[in-house]
Amino acid sequence: KLGEMRSKQDLEKIKAENEVANLKNSFENEKLKLLAEQKEKYENEIKEKENIINGLQRAKASMNVKQTGEDLEAWCDGEVNSYMQNGLFNCTWDKDNKVIKDEGETKGSKADYIFKVYADEKHNPIELLASVCLDMKDENPDSDYYKQLDKNREKKECKYAALVSNLELDKPNIAPIFKVKEYENMYVVRPAYMMTFLNMLASLTTRFRDLILAHDAKSLELQSKNELLKMFDDIKN
Repeated sequence: KLGEMRSKQDLEKIKAENEVANLKNSFENEKLKLLAEQKEKYENEIKEKENIINGLQRAKASMNVKQTGEDLEAWCDGEVNSYMQNGLFNCTWDKDNKVIKDEGETKGSKADYIFKVYADEKHNPIELLASVCLDMKDENPDSDYYKQLDKNREKKECKYAALVSNLELDKPNIAPIFKVKEYENMYVVRPAYMMTFLNMLASLTTRFRDLILAHDAKSLELQSKNELLKMFDDIKN
């Protein structure tokens, strides 16, 4: 009888252990199922957000480039005009409307704006200290904008060129104002730092105006001598 009782007790123990094991398996399965559902939910949310982002990027890419550029131009024009009401009186800011064609060009080109710094508020052309050819481009990655900007700078006889733009923001460690290494006296300026750039240029050139004007006078004197020598050679020939 004692043996039967022990056998019965062992069977009940085994049965209880099996029930516990079944409960554990059921719990693990439920847990895995719940985790799978949560994972699927989050993956669907991420996919949905990625689709939204991709849609916005496609919409941005398909925006009218010219319209976007014109909006940036208007903003820059408003910023400079607002600032120049209370400062930079020895400077001028003009919309460039004159298209210049080089030999072989069918359409020609122009800058967006020309910024000039003079020795004083009289804006005497012979006392020009610095000039900047500015282009505003918000998004146009397929065009060779540096090359075109440098060409416009030469056409407009400007000392400096500046591209006011949000282009290439994906580059690492990009500065708000940086020099374009491939071209002399060319800079890329973020819109928010445009006035900082123009102020800095006006301040430095005004500070050293005597040196700049003296250098320009020597250059004109040398140019005049060269022209006289050439004229003499032409007469002699």
